[in-house]
Formats: sequence, C-alpha cells, structure tokens
Amino acid sequence: MTDISRLPSTKSNYMKLCKDLEVYITGLDVLKQKRELLINELMNQQYGFEEINETMIGVFNKINEKLEEILSFHYFKPEKNKIFDINIMRTSNMGVIGMDVELNIKDETLPYMDSFEGMGPIWDETVGGFTDLFSGLSRWLKLYSTVYRLLREIEKTSKRVRSLENIFVPEYETGVKRIKDELEEKEREEFVIKKIIKEKKSG
Repeated sequence: MTDISRLPSTKSNYMKLCKDLEVYITGLDVLKQKRELLINELMNQQYGFEEINETMIGVFNKINEKLEEILSFHYFKPEKNKIFDINIMRTSNMGVIGMDVELNIKDETLPYMDSFEGMGPIWDETVGGFTDLFSGLSRWLKLYSTVYRLLREIEKTSKRVRSLENIFVPEYETGVKRIKDELEEKEREEFVIKKIIKEKKSG
C-alpha cells in the first residue's frame, strides 16, 4: 500500500487521491446500506424464531401428555408417568432471539410394554406429535442457518465499514488536504516571485 504521507505534492497525485477518496466514500455508503439491510433481515428472522419457539413448546407438551396417557393405559401411577421434563428458555445473541432446550429424562427405567395394542387414537396422536417435532426442528435448523449466515455477513460488512471509516477515508482526506495546501502554497510563492521579477523589470 502506498504511503500517502510521502507522496510528492503534484497535481497528478492530487487528482489521483481525490478520485480514490471518492471511490472509498462511495464504497463506504454502499456498505453501510448493505449492513442496514442485513440487520433489518436479521430482525425479521427474529420473529420467525419467536414463532417456532412457541410452536416447539406446544409440541413438547403435547408429546409428553400423550406419553403419560399411554403409560396410564398400562396402569402405571400417574405421578410417575412423566417421562421427561422440558424447559425451553429464550436466549439472545447480538440481539437475535434463540432457543435453549433443557431436556431432563427421568431416571426411572421405563416399564416393559410388549405391545401398543389398544392404544388407538392416543398412539396416532403421539406419532403425530413426533412428526410435528421433527418438522419444527427442521424449520428451526433452517432459521438458525439463515441467522448464522446473516450474522457472519454483518460481521464482515461491519469490519469493512470500520476499515474504510477509521483508516482509508481519514488517511486519504489528510493526504488530499496536505497536497492541496502545499500546491496552494507553491502557487502563492510563484505568484510572489513573478510579481517581484515584474516589478524589477518595470523599475
């Protein structure tokens, strides 16, 4: 990279720096707009996370309820029927709402059941609950993947914005100002010299 502070103060260098500075400023504006669009899209995905979180809580509760019914059908004590406890907590990462699932399987060994004969609708509803569960997990993973890519892109874009905003643009602005001041000073000196020469000739 060219050391701007050591560039000779010529008109050609001045024009080149002005052109490069204009490109950097335009690029900075574009990147800021891109970052804003990415953040807006990230916020939209957040609502999707909130929706799927509520859905998943309902699905887990439905499965647990149906499993309790199945165990009750086989005459096990209701207070021992609960197979798992589910605790779904909302998490936040850089403002993005996510889900942290804590699943506690009961330590008691499940009783042996040689058949699900006679379960009827209860078994069908349990199977349907697991189907909804896998469907919800698929949606959640797709959302997670989308949000992850958005976060990575926002991070890269923000890094470029900071680089232009804090390094390139200030450095080129300083370089343009330095060369402009030196060129103007040189023009004033030349004007004074020409004026002195002219006065001497006329005198």
